[in-house]
Amino acid sequence: MSEDRLNDIETRLAYLDMQFDEMNGVILEQGTIIRRLRAKIERLEAEKEEDAQGNSDHGLSPSEIAARDKPPHY
Repeated sequence: MSEDRLNDIETRLAYLDMQFDEMNGVILEQGTIIRRLRAKIERLEAEKEEDAQGNSDHGLSPSEIAARDKPPHY
């Protein structure tokens, strides 16, 4: 194997190692973001479920709902 060819292979390997490290960092960051988003979705779903259980409008007329939900400045 010639010296030039060996240098070319080593150079390419060094660039591949650098790209691998960069991509690994991106993947780790994306994993962190995905975990945060999943936790946020679970919190929002739990809040939505609590609101659905606590604020039942079934059986109330529109005027009763409006009276219950009127702004605090009234």
